[in-house]
Amino acid sequence: MASRAEWYALVSIGGVGPRRVRGLLNAFGSLDEALAQPDEDLVGKGMLTETHVAQLRKRLARVEEIERQLDDLDMDGIRTVPMDSDAYPPALLTTGRAPALLFVAGDPEMAHGRGVAIVGARNASDGGLEFAQALAARVSEAGLAVVSGLAPGIDTAAHEGCLEVGGTPVGVLGSGFGGSRAQTDLCTEVAQHGSLLTELRPGVPPTTANLMARNRIVTGLSYGVVIVELGQTQGTVSTLRSAQSQGRPLFIAAPAAESEVGRAEIAAGAPLIDSPDDLDALVEVASSYEPQPSDDEEDDDGQLRLFT
Repeated sequence: MASRAEWYALVSIGGVGPRRVRGLLNAFGSLDEALAQPDEDLVGKGMLTETHVAQLRKRLARVEEIERQLDDLDMDGIRTVPMDSDAYPPALLTTGRAPALLFVAGDPEMAHGRGVAIVGARNASDGGLEFAQALAARVSEAGLAVVSGLAPGIDTAAHEGCLEVGGTPVGVLGSGFGGSRAQTDLCTEVAQHGSLLTELRPGVPPTTANLMARNRIVTGLSYGVVIVELGQTQGTVSTLRSAQSQGRPLFIAAPAAESEVGRAEIAAGAPLIDSPDDLDALVEVASSYEPQPSDDEEDDDGQLRLFT
């Protein structure tokens, strides 16, 4: 099995994202087998370019230095979890763009259980916030984890509702650890009581691209996705589309049903959650749904750049 430092070296290369990593694994079965191949065998067929291979070899020559960097992260309570580790969330592995490496604070296995994503607008209404908080509490009391993206608004209300009743929160950052000063208290609580994770190295800021990419991890970890409220921006819509592309069960809450997108999804067959107590269908689906491998749209732009 490849070491975490070797995984780290691979994903540090600009332009080497989930599609290329999956190409290597499909071709050779595992990363350690891929790394043992001659350089020319790693090029083409959806895998690496000659430039990527040259950069990879340079990084692998520094693997002991990388390992020391990862040890420093361990000391800070941040664990690195490659996709071939038993600690990697199994539901996320079924998605086409599963990150090759996760950075995790808290207990990685808290993201292994059945969870429901509760997501929505940043600039949510009071009614939407109350709905999300109450729904998260009910979901937690039903024994399901609450997954969200830790953004202000609906995401925050969902995790607050989960924490208030002693539930299991799973939070996904759109930045690296330490890359944003927002929501620090909530992030600390999520890590203490559940799992807080990101695909981005420490210090990476929450750009629009990073926040949008986070959404496919939120849905990928989930066994059901509830859209509580839709705002003026496309963030929640991108989460909705991600859930659909991954085949995740999608539900529309009453506040979101007032929007054009919400009405269209209900007309297309998405179940309506009329109140936070209207949980029977959601709990039944989330308790029995088995994620199937998906081939959701892939994009290798904006990958991590850890070394110069």
